[in-house]
Amino acid sequence: SATGALEAERNERRRAELTLGAEVDALRRGLAAEHDAARAAVEEAVQQRDAAVTERDAALRDVSRQAEAFSRRQDERDGALLTYQKDADNALDRSSAAAAACAAALADAARCRHAADLAHTEAQTRIDRDTADATAATRDAAEQLRADVI
Repeated sequence: SATGALEAERNERRRAELTLGAEVDALRRGLAAEHDAARAAVEEAVQQRDAAVTERDAALRDVSRQAEAFSRRQDERDGALLTYQKDADNALDRSSAAAAACAAALADAARCRHAADLAHTEAQTRIDRDTADATAATRDAAEQLRADVI
């Protein structure tokens, strides 16, 4: 019965280790999913920013080409410059918005990383505490077994 108690204590320790291991694995999967989602959000924001920059560059190239034509067509110059300047401003506004979205996504990624670190620390603390509890219980059972034998 002391041996049975010791075996039961070992079994309980194994179950606790398996349970904690499963919890840690679940936390890791969840954090990996959050990390992937944050990475995807950052990639999307970067793509949006790149598209806005490309669009802005294209608009600026168009403005440059039109400026040469404006010198030949003095009567259209003022209206065309205003139109293309508005296009460039709109592209710049979209670029700024995409850059802000990218910064927000990076901040979200940093928060996810921080949450992952906290969850890992908490899980490790629980594992360490449960391992210490199981070790103490095993030691107590062994002492009881020795006392019963003597």
